[in-house]
Amino acid sequence: MPTIVLKFGGSSQCEQGLNVILAKVNEYLEKDYSLIFVISAVGKTTNNLYSIVSGKYEVFDTIYREHKSLSDKMEINFSPIELKLSELKNEIDKLKVVEKILEDCVDNIEDVIYNLKLKIISFGEVLSSMIVYEYLKKYVDVEYYDVTKLIKNKNISGSIDKQTLNMKGEFYCDPDEIKNIKNKIKPKSIIVTQGFIAGTSDNKICILTRSGSNTSASLITSAMDAERLEIWTDVSGLYTSDPRKITNTKVIKHVNYSVCQEAAAMGSQIIHPFSIKPCQEKSIPIHIKNTFKPDDIGTVITETTDTKNEVHLISCQTDVTLFQITSMDMWEGYGFVYDIFKAFNEEKIDVNIITTSQFTISTTTNEKNQIKLNNLVEKLKEKYNVNIVYDCVIVSVVANDVKHNEEIQKVHNLISLKESIYMIHFGANNLSLSYVVNKNYGLELMETLHSNLIV
Repeated sequence: MPTIVLKFGGSSQCEQGLNVILAKVNEYLEKDYSLIFVISAVGKTTNNLYSIVSGKYEVFDTIYREHKSLSDKMEINFSPIELKLSELKNEIDKLKVVEKILEDCVDNIEDVIYNLKLKIISFGEVLSSMIVYEYLKKYVDVEYYDVTKLIKNKNISGSIDKQTLNMKGEFYCDPDEIKNIKNKIKPKSIIVTQGFIAGTSDNKICILTRSGSNTSASLITSAMDAERLEIWTDVSGLYTSDPRKITNTKVIKHVNYSVCQEAAAMGSQIIHPFSIKPCQEKSIPIHIKNTFKPDDIGTVITETTDTKNEVHLISCQTDVTLFQITSMDMWEGYGFVYDIFKAFNEEKIDVNIITTSQFTISTTTNEKNQIKLNNLVEKLKEKYNVNIVYDCVIVSVVANDVKHNEEIQKVHNLISLKESIYMIHFGANNLSLSYVVNKNYGLELMETLHSNLIV
């Protein structure tokens, strides 16, 4: 059965976005495709839900108004959505009560609180998918589906990151549920479901990382052996650099999985790096399309391209902190790498790129919590000399073969000795060359690299 999975983001839940959804439905039903829509939350709903679980309970009123307004504009039945909003309000009221209970009064009170918070956060995708379902059913036959029956995590509900609330471990599609869907799906079948949320092995709600709806869609695409995945967003594809900062950027029409994953990891925010692998494993194309310019070509991500030596893009990560950790004892020593990054792990501070020499380890982090950073510095200073540089930028060249690209080498030789460059890093996979620089030099470096390397 030819199937297409379409992921629509928060910007899609507007009049134009929903009209594009309907247009794609009509186009693909004429060709006898079955369709699975994976929907993420409306606008800033997820951010608002995180605010609620952090104690800003009054934000519920904003969520109610936004979903009521959208339902009215689209002239859909608001009753089931209002009922779901009432459920959300009840869960918020429960959270208020539970958080006031002393820990020694109830067993496992911490797990109760976290499960409530996760359930509250999950309402964003539930509400938006209900809006899409109510809209489509005015025109076509469509089925609403609870994704927590399909996408699972192997861990139990307690296995979450207590700071982000993200679930740890591997997500997968339940094979029995996939079999059930494949058995009942027919030509012209339409299913609307949610991204970002999943079920645990003990049947609780959990969430993927932020931007996890793309990963949800990719998992479903792979498990269903779909013809392709279409990710509809508010830009026309993967650009050669950030068009808000760099002039003369252009959309990359075709890129391979590995380069796209590297670009995502190095700061390009069009697609989450975790969302590529499930489709890559089965060589299923991923199409990036613009909801507001549906006729634009967009970007197609596949296994191979015809541009082996092409420099694809210049990416940028901001608000980066650089650690330079030095000790003479590193020379001919052992265990210091483990010791250093054990401290990062204990403070739950991420790292992105790392370079080493005989006496120094340099690494960067996107952590913004100053208390955590200070605690880490104090811990490291017990054994090492530590220099920390705030407000850095990582500018990266992403290409298929960085080390052997003559044009990259020419530009690199011109800029590598600049004082504003604190660290240079070649990716071990030979797909990126990164510069950690002073933030005041970041934009200039991006412009220099883009003007010299992008054809």
